[in-house]
Amino acid sequence: MCANEDGLPPKQIADRAGGTVEWRTVRAGQLGDGLAARMLSAQLHTPVGPVRDDSHWSVVWVRHREPPDPTDPVVRRDVEKELVVEAVKRQLIGRDVWRGPV
Repeated sequence: MCANEDGLPPKQIADRAGGTVEWRTVRAGQLGDGLAARMLSAQLHTPVGPVRDDSHWSVVWVRHREPPDPTDPVVRRDVEKELVVEAVKRQLIGRDVWRGPV
């Protein structure tokens, strides 16, 4: 509320709440599906939240986004995993045979 309506900066909000400001870099895949969607659709430099993270609540600002780097081995692994999962799903869907009423 302080961030949206009052336009207070993160440090001032953290001081008022008795919290701290942490700077982190995360990949969308490290976030839950719901939070990843919120973070990826948020405008830069605007607050997202409150967000539940383990045992505490946070307000998150998206400061920067970088497109995935195809030479990054983590990105490559994630894409390969997703491709395999989707290929298996397509195979399973194509092989389903119903033998009776549903």
